[in-house]
Amino acid sequence: MQDALLDRYHVTRLVGESPPMKQVFSHIAQSAKTDSTVLITGESGTGKELVARAIHYTGLRKEARFVAVDCGAIAPSLIASELFGHVKGAFTGATADHQGLIQAAYGGTLFLDEISNLPLDLQATLLRVIENREVRPVGASESVKIDVRFIAATNEDLKILVSQNKFREDLFYRLNVFPIHIAPLRERQEDIPILARQLLAMFAASMHKRIEDFTPEAMNILMQYDWPGNVRELSNVIERLVILCNESRLGQAHLSESMTISTPLSSVPETVTELNDAKKEIREQAVTDIEKAFLLEALRRNDYNVSRAAKQTGMQRTNFQALLKKHNLRIKDIAANRKLHD
Repeated sequence: MQDALLDRYHVTRLVGESPPMKQVFSHIAQSAKTDSTVLITGESGTGKELVARAIHYTGLRKEARFVAVDCGAIAPSLIASELFGHVKGAFTGATADHQGLIQAAYGGTLFLDEISNLPLDLQATLLRVIENREVRPVGASESVKIDVRFIAATNEDLKILVSQNKFREDLFYRLNVFPIHIAPLRERQEDIPILARQLLAMFAASMHKRIEDFTPEAMNILMQYDWPGNVRELSNVIERLVILCNESRLGQAHLSESMTISTPLSSVPETVTELNDAKKEIREQAVTDIEKAFLLEALRRNDYNVSRAAKQTGMQRTNFQALLKKHNLRIKDIAANRKLHD
């Protein structure tokens, strides 16, 4: 039941075996046993909301609601009403009482994403809500008791914002009771194969494709890329690769087709001879990748008929076959893989 619940809310996508991720998992387990306020930090795309959901759905409040709000996605003129609620007549257009998101999360967890975007005046109001455990809707004369766990997240350094008077120091300390930091993907490269294979299995299943794994060359490219967009970027790339792939394994040709990741150098050249050799290697690999992509796409467009594919591309059939042989592409294998994926 618990595994099904975690899977439903994509928490099972939070994986990794690197020391930084093992520490995150340990902190999730520790904080899930409490009602303490948690502050999750990390770059965009690292999975901060997944960590928040993991804390909630393995914690004391898992049977109640998890309410997520992006503090940067709500217009400043509306955020007070959205968070704290309002009463009828509180302002022009307030034709009925409105329950805010804090009250909506009663008994559960309120996840305040990108908390650094909350205006300073509302930071003071939020501080009072957390300290007093009650909220006063806009225009109301009395406060309402709340029972909510607060989890906040940010990709900003709140200490720097505090020093710049852009974030309240007292709110920072109130939120930073139990901090959890998620390291960027480039600092935990050993997690890339685990994440990539999990995402491959997920997207292949959703698209009804039978793609077993990555080739070693393709995985090497994924491992050496910096991933500035972190897990979110990796997920987008894998999804695009699965759309393009009609074979049993994802290879370098598919990475070339995705036009996202380039082949890395094994080492930086130190002499002009090494530079020329490296340039030659890159050119040859680029030609190989584009030729394979060219052949596979031509065959796909022509229902894997060599004669039609050759004619459609303007090549002689013998030359087309020679190119297939050069890249060890056999029609029988390609057609077999195609049937598996149809």
